[in-house]
Amino acid sequence: MTSTCPPQRHVVHSPRARPRPRAHDEGMPKKRRRRRSRPRTSPDVRSREHSAYRDIDLLLDEFVMCRATVVSPVRAVIEADHVKPLLILRRGESEDPALLRWTEEQIRHLLLDLVPRHQWQPRELLLEQIPALGEFFVFLVAHGYWHRENMALAEARALLSDLTLPALEIVEDPSRPSEPENILAYAVSLGIETRDADAFAQFIEWYNGELTRDEKREISETGRCEGTPWR
Repeated sequence: MTSTCPPQRHVVHSPRARPRPRAHDEGMPKKRRRRRSRPRTSPDVRSREHSAYRDIDLLLDEFVMCRATVVSPVRAVIEADHVKPLLILRRGESEDPALLRWTEEQIRHLLLDLVPRHQWQPRELLLEQIPALGEFFVFLVAHGYWHRENMALAEARALLSDLTLPALEIVEDPSRPSEPENILAYAVSLGIETRDADAFAQFIEWYNGELTRDEKREISETGRCEGTPWR
């Protein structure tokens, strides 16, 4: 049974303004602070990140309303909660989460590469998450969001079933390094004393502010990256 709720309009909201730093009181000595490089995260980047999360929430609100015509409202919300982290992992691939491509290559990359490296979860959660994604595909097709380059719906849902066991095997492999472990290994390779809180904090600031999205992805997935000199 397929619902026919009209698609909702996506609204972009601006992020909150940062509070201004407090000035020193007159007559009080100023404390010297160690100079650190500042992250190069512009207001435009923060605004796009904020908008991406808002658009995902709006799309999932629509999904919940339509799924609630077929299953209980509580069940619809649970399914949306399972789908949300998957959309967040792919948020940089499209300005509109409703227009993400769902080809075989991208579905495999999501479940076999992105999820195991960026998201900790027990097998029970993954067994809920994959069917929920299948229902989300049905919603996308019913509301005209399914791109012509995507797999056919039946083939996409069959692929999800086929990938369940391989995805479980990867998630349950204790020898597979996680994203934090790969980042830590990269810091060690640069000679960072990771037990020194200040030194490691400077590395994380540099990692978040100076590297490109592709460089951070390579480090988080492999623990290595060529051509990114520390300082």
